[in-house]
Amino acid sequence: MKQYAFLLAALPVALMACNSGKNIPAYQCFAYINGKDSILLQVHTEGKTVDGQLTYQLYEKDQNDGAISGSWAGDTLRAEYQFMSEGIESVREVVFLKKGNQLVEGFGNVEERNGKMVFTSAPSFEQGIVYNTVDCQ
Repeated sequence: MKQYAFLLAALPVALMACNSGKNIPAYQCFAYINGKDSILLQVHTEGKTVDGQLTYQLYEKDQNDGAISGSWAGDTLRAEYQFMSEGIESVREVVFLKKGNQLVEGFGNVEERNGKMVFTSAPSFEQGIVYNTVDCQ
């Protein structure tokens, strides 16, 4: 039951930020839950521009919570994730591929450039984390 405590605590905040009263979804929420791990992603899209909130709660790891800002290129969302972990602010590139009602987070080799972790080659989505759409109400 503890594995869901984070999600239950974070979900109302994300849900209040989302607006489900419109026919065109400008706000979308996605979640990954697996055992004691959970990730919550809330995105607001205007045109191709995206901003939102991303929180990783992975078992026996420090929680990462922060803002994303980026853009859509077709079915691919590429963004910067600015987050706090252990009291230190960090920035890293994140990439998601939209597949139906899901987002798949891409992973790959990264390096630090100008104070930010960026991909050194195209990320792979084959073994990425799959986020399911959740209701933003």
